[in-house]
Amino acid sequence: MNFLTPLAFTLAVLLPVIVAFYFLKLRRQEQVISSVYLWQELVRDVAANAPWQRLRFNWLLLLQLLFLSALIVALARPFSWTTAAAGGHLILVLDTSASMAATDVTPDRLVAATVQARRLAAALPPDTPVTLIAAGMQAQVLLSGSTDRLRLAQVLDGLRAGPGGSDMATALELAAAVAAGEPDAEIVVLSDGGVELPAHLSAAGRIRYLPIGRSGENQAISALSLDHDVSGRGFSAFVRVTNYGQQGVTRRLTLYAFSSPAQREGSVLTARDLFLPAGESVGFTVPDLPPETIAIEARLGGEDVLSLDDRAWAVAPLVYGAQVQIVGPGNRFLETAFSLLPGVEVTTISLEDYEATWSDEPVSLPSEHLNWLTVFDTVLPQEGHYPPGALFFVGPLRSTEFFSVTGVLDLPAARPVSAGDPLLRYVDLSGLVIQRAARIPLPDWARPVVVASSAADQDEGDMPLLAVGQRDGRRLAVLAFDLRQSDLPLRVAFPVLLAHLVDYLAPGIRGAFPETVVPGAVVEIPLPPQASAALVTYPDGTRADLTVRAGAALFEDTQMPGIYEVTWKGEGERWLLGRFAVNGFNALEADIAPRQTLAIVGAGAVSYTH
Repeated sequence: MNFLTPLAFTLAVLLPVIVAFYFLKLRRQEQVISSVYLWQELVRDVAANAPWQRLRFNWLLLLQLLFLSALIVALARPFSWTTAAAGGHLILVLDTSASMAATDVTPDRLVAATVQARRLAAALPPDTPVTLIAAGMQAQVLLSGSTDRLRLAQVLDGLRAGPGGSDMATALELAAAVAAGEPDAEIVVLSDGGVELPAHLSAAGRIRYLPIGRSGENQAISALSLDHDVSGRGFSAFVRVTNYGQQGVTRRLTLYAFSSPAQREGSVLTARDLFLPAGESVGFTVPDLPPETIAIEARLGGEDVLSLDDRAWAVAPLVYGAQVQIVGPGNRFLETAFSLLPGVEVTTISLEDYEATWSDEPVSLPSEHLNWLTVFDTVLPQEGHYPPGALFFVGPLRSTEFFSVTGVLDLPAARPVSAGDPLLRYVDLSGLVIQRAARIPLPDWARPVVVASSAADQDEGDMPLLAVGQRDGRRLAVLAFDLRQSDLPLRVAFPVLLAHLVDYLAPGIRGAFPETVVPGAVVEIPLPPQASAALVTYPDGTRADLTVRAGAALFEDTQMPGIYEVTWKGEGERWLLGRFAVNGFNALEADIAPRQTLAIVGAGAVSYTH
């Protein structure tokens, strides 16, 4: 029970005042008499009014004390919190993120939230509709305006905490859209508060937040990686463990190594006891791992209230061989930049020798070279004389079957199309000097990366200086100017840009996809031109076939934490493309201390329940 005006209890000091009046001694004049026999009543009255005597029962005293006590309680205005819902439509938003699997409440937070949701629905009239929205990695409307309480119970029973975060912002937008047409609707959010919300959220109707959870004592593996050591012959592992609680604890960390895809249980690499101070992280490196290591697993021994973040995985980076052939008069800048990339074999050939060795017979790429990239540096072969694999045109002089050259741009000023383009990461092109570039209208298969307008003719409009794309499963890139007619090779940006282009044109030189992805992420799997199919093996050994479109495949089912393996098929053979690990590594989910308020800015008539 709570009180709106607790200061009213200060009036309780009047209670002993009332009692004190009954202890007051009556003052009478003393007289000498012959006998007190007939004065017994007077003697009793004097004894009753003598101080420090036992208080005798008195109805008037009792009534006075009760009256004053009732007056004090009434002035204090008592009240009690209730979680009962009000309104004509109850919209429940349940957090189903990883932190809702915490067991600080029995049996876990998500079950406690579903119990609370049932109570809210049970307190409503039977004809009041209920909408249920699950705020997991993707917000989902699981029940829409239903009065069927049995169906609501079935949907609540089917909820499970996911391995990732919560898209609470989208869930609240959905709830607001439902409540927009019903002014008496009420939105109730059941969550531990470990969510990200935008600075301004457009929401309508009454919103209440019911926090779930009690404890924040949790430790998690917050980072794990596996990289080549300095010698390049073995591996070293880095692991970091974070204590998100308020008390220091000791946890045992064990690292396991895997040397075969068929190996389900790894061999122990090391085990150590770590003391984790409150709110701090402990990290260390494990060197000299065996060169045959393909993956590692880290496990935290002991118990905390969230076990999902006590395991993590990392895969060894795969470096495939790539054959880069430069056709042209010779370019020291290109040759040096390509040769510095790991796993790249560079050869140069003149256009005359290239044409002399050309054969119209189909060429199959050797299996040891999963990536084949041909660079035509300021030269072009005869029509149709293009080898298999990716093509990179540098400073083309005339039109080809892939693009058209319609003129020349003098002193073009380079401008990135998008600062967030992956090909331009860490690439600064400001002040780039280009003497001359080919005017190449953007082909239908390409997207522009760097564009420019001619300084001499401002009406020319944007023309691509660098464009990339795919045509018939082949990856292509066009750089519209000769490197020798610019200062790009003299900039730090040049090798970085070239490395990004090689990663795009010949994926797999340093891994075809990220080595670690978050649960629920979509993984784009680039494939070599000769790939006819792709196969993904899940951590539990099950497999899924992927459809190949335009030289790539998309894999969306990344809910299961662990190590995934990707292979591709072509010409009756199967080749390993790479591996990746799915890990949570989400500080917002690992920091499970429940938030007592949820800051929803821009919502109408927001209330918070503590």
